[in-house]
This record gives sequence, structure tokens and C-alpha cells, in this order.
Amino acid sequence: GPIAHVFSRKHGDMERDYNAFQVTASAYSQGNGNFRDVNQNRRNDLLVNPKLGTSNIDTFFNLLQLDGYNPLVINPVKFSVPKDVLNRLDLNMSDRARADYVSLIRQPVMVGQIYEFIRRHASDPLNINNQFRDVMSASTPHQGVQHGEGFWTDHWTYNLDHLDQYTGLFPEKKKWLLYEKNDFTFYDSDHFVRPRREKYVVTSDKKIRQYSAVVHSPQKEELLRSRASQPNKVRTEAGQGEILQVNLLAKLLGLSMVKFSSLDPAGVGIEMDADKPGWCDALNGLPGLIGSSSHEMFELHRLVRFILDVALPLSENKAIDIPSEFYSLLRDLEEGLELDNGKDFAPVWDRMTTAREDFRSRTFMGMSGKTRNIRIQELRNFYTKADVVLRRAVKKVWDPATGVPTSYFYYEVDAANLAEGWRQALGKLVWKQHRVVPFLEGPVHAMKSLKPGDARKLYNAVRKSDLHDGKLGMYKINAPIQKETSELGRVSVFSPGWLENESIFLHMHYKYLLEILRAGMIDTFFKEIETGWIAFMD
Repeated sequence: GPIAHVFSRKHGDMERDYNAFQVTASAYSQGNGNFRDVNQNRRNDLLVNPKLGTSNIDTFFNLLQLDGYNPLVINPVKFSVPKDVLNRLDLNMSDRARADYVSLIRQPVMVGQIYEFIRRHASDPLNINNQFRDVMSASTPHQGVQHGEGFWTDHWTYNLDHLDQYTGLFPEKKKWLLYEKNDFTFYDSDHFVRPRREKYVVTSDKKIRQYSAVVHSPQKEELLRSRASQPNKVRTEAGQGEILQVNLLAKLLGLSMVKFSSLDPAGVGIEMDADKPGWCDALNGLPGLIGSSSHEMFELHRLVRFILDVALPLSENKAIDIPSEFYSLLRDLEEGLELDNGKDFAPVWDRMTTAREDFRSRTFMGMSGKTRNIRIQELRNFYTKADVVLRRAVKKVWDPATGVPTSYFYYEVDAANLAEGWRQALGKLVWKQHRVVPFLEGPVHAMKSLKPGDARKLYNAVRKSDLHDGKLGMYKINAPIQKETSELGRVSVFSPGWLENESIFLHMHYKYLLEILRAGMIDTFFKEIETGWIAFMD
């Protein structure tokens, strides 16, 4: 039957005004949440209840857009009650019951409303749960979402955990999940990521920044409103045709290509090209600095390895069909990779970024619905080249001064001497890279793919760095940022030890401890939790 997650809501921190959330005062209470919170909270669902099957994979992969982003706000699931619900129930019918019934079937309602209707009007109070179960099993779920306030760079990465968990529990279903399950869709948004020539600006102090990267399209909103049902699913025929459905492999190919084309001018991090940063929200100024993150680069490398090592070998055919727009994007990226000399990545960055911008422009209103046949070997060749680039990126992110991988970079151009028409020659810009001081999230992502000996070296480097709080025996979210530009964002006004500035942010601290355990450093893990777990504190 349909699945509803009760008691779901946005994460805590009620003292923060901007973290407002609502929880319904009803049975089977639900609340609003954000994509990252809800996604992360459900990553162990399948271990607890394997009967959930692909439900979380369906939910979160179907919310990914063609541009690689997703809506922010996840509203509670609502249900359309079957019109014959009265025939399924033993009720005390009254004028009140009839009025409640009309309200119940008028539009999708929350789980608690269905339960309260049955509880209020059931003839037999001992049979309420059985009747509730019967009605729920015949009801149709509707996942409500909202655009919210922008596109975060990290949201897609948590989908990989659901993918790993499912294929780990059901290895015999990998081929079915990736190739044979052809009901995956794309979320259709009325917000658009602007190309560089439109969002790059020169400030009064002669610096290039990118602002207002995401804009609303009234034309697209009108198209979505014109649809009688399921308005936020990408259609064929430039948005006028049927809902586009693909298998999961096609979604992974599209996602990985868009993210690969998002590498920064040095080819080390994934650009924050849509106004928002990643997990550390307090770095809200970093996107404007043309910032990038190694965290998503590490996760992209993980996805590319999954495609090469798991997905492609499962194909029983020498060739497969993919959306023609994906095929064109792949060819454009291949042209960009031909410019790669292993040293200066800027020409590759410019060509691949242009390919991504063109792809987004062509597909914003919808897809054609056409497909192109491509040989598995061609896909393997492309992703092998991508793997080479990403392995080089992994090496570049390590800061020789600390032995710790750099989390964040930003890029500057001397705008004082810009030539006329510089927006039409972005590939000629000369970028200066700046490494931001270490953040704990960098080692968290890096350690996932390290061999045991290298993981131990990283652990020792983190222990010696400013990320380790020797007095508490715990790990801080970041090293001191006093010497960094205040343009990083609101993190710059937080006193050290407060909120996302040198505090022990338990969420990330615990993630780091988990990676120590996953890396096989078992004795080290148990030593760390003597001071690192709240459960062991007085």
C-alpha cells in the first residue's frame, strides 16, 4: 500500500527564526521539511523495514530536475480518498458525518484527517484501526513540494546513499532497478539557472561576482498551470506532450553529466552556480564569489565509479537508448575533454560550462521525447575520461600545508583590465584560486573512498589541525576564519564557537566519527567516542 512518514518535519533549531516549521496537531502528525533534512532522515529506513522497497529512491530521484537541482520544501504527503469510501466503512451516519465526508473527498487530505474522520464516526470503536488500514491501502498518495528559496549544491548527493542501501540489501535487483524499472520522471520547475553572461557582474571595487543566478519564468509557470494533472513532471514535445519516463540509469547519466560539467575553473570542486551553497548554509556568500566545493566532487566521483563498476557491466546489450538531449550533452562534453592537457583546466571549464548552459536552455520547457542509441563502450569511454579528471581533482584538493582536503574554493579575476565584450569571451578570463581554511566536511567526504592506510594518514592530519578541539576531545565544524573575507556569508559574523563557526556541530562531528569507523579504524573509533559521544558525558 501507499507509504506515509509520520512525525516528519524540518530539523530542529527552533531558536532560529528562519527555521520555522509546522507540525499538525492530529493523529499521525506530519510537518513540512527541507529536501536535505527529509532525505537524510530516511537513509536508514530500508534497514528498519525492507518492505519499503524503492519508495525513497522513487521519491528523491523523481524530485531531481534536468538541471541537476531540486525543489527545497518537502510538504507532508496527502492522499486522495476513494470515492466509495463510505462502502468500505461501518459508520454512524449523520449530517455531521456527511459534511465531513464531502470535505474528505473534495481534495487530497493528510493521514491524520482520514484517521480522525473514521474515529469520529465509526460504529465500532474497536474496529477503527482496521477500517483506517483498509481506506489507506486504497488511497492515492500525492507528494507536495515547493521551490522554496534556491538550489543547494549538495542535495542530490544523499540520493546516492539510498541507492547504495537498496543495492546492498537487494543485490539481485540491481539490473531491474537500473534498466528495467522505466517509471522514473523529472521534476519540472518554473525557476531557471541563468548563464554566466547574465549573472556575472562587475562590482564597484572592480571584482567579478555572480548574483541573482536563479530566476522565475512566468512563461514556464503558465505552462505548468495549464496542465490538468501532475503539473510538475517534465513532458515531451517541449513540454506539451506526455510525461517523460526513463529508467534509473538514464537519470544517473543525466545527473552525472550535468554535475561533471559543473567543475570549477581549476577542475577541483563543483561550482555553486545557483545562489546557494552546500550543507553549511552559513556560507551563503560563497556562491557570489564564484565558489565551489570539493564535497560534491567527491560524491560525483563516487557516482562515476558506480556507473563504471556497477551499472554498465549489468547491461545485457551492447547498446542502449537514452534521451537525445543527453546524447548531445555527452558529445559536447567530450569535445570539452579534448582540450584537457592535464595542466590548465580553464578551457575545458569554459567549454563544458557552455555545454551545460546550452543543455539547460534547450530542456527548460521540456524534452523532445526522442532517443538516441549509444553503445555501452562509448559510455564506458566517456566515464573513464571523467574518472581520470576526477582522480586528478581528488589529488588537487589536498592542502599541502595541512594534509587536509580543502572543502571550499573561490575564484577571482582582475576586472580592472577587462576588455570590451568580455562576457562573450569568458574562456579568456584568468582566474585566481583561493583556498578557504579547512572545514570538517572535507575529510568526511574524502575518507569515504580512501584506502585504510590513507584514511589513517588523513585522520592523523585532522587530529593535528585546527579542526580538533583538544580540550573537548571533539571536532569543530571549521578552522578559524578570521583572516577570510567577510563575503563568505553570515558565518563571518558568528563569534568563534557559536553556530556554524568553530562550534562542535554534532551533525558533522558524528558524520566524521562514522567515517572513522567505516574506514576500519575500529579501535580508534571507540577511543574517540569516549569524549566524542554525548552519551558518555556527565
